[in-house]
Amino acid sequence: MLKHKPIDPQTQRELLNWYEVITKQNYFTNNKNIVVQNDGHAMGAPSSSIIAEIFLQHTEQLHLALLTSKHSIVNYFRHVEDILLIFDHTTPTFKPS
Repeated sequence: MLKHKPIDPQTQRELLNWYEVITKQNYFTNNKNIVVQNDGHAMGAPSSSIIAEIFLQHTEQLHLALLTSKHSIVNYFRHVEDILLIFDHTTPTFKPS
């Protein structure tokens, strides 16, 4: 995503550094035990929502327009990470020739 935005190289390095530090400090407590989460991000961690938002915005920018035309999507709603997608199953889908 950083490659497609006009961001100076120093800012790109700082953002990637920030991401690396945050993903390596990904732990939470469960039943009084500290658990290191190796996959994904810890629920409730302040950084999790920011990273999820960046990922979802990037995915929407890349894929939503094509999916809308290809699958007869009538409407798309998103609140944080919850998505409601409404499509018309009676409309024929786009078939490239």
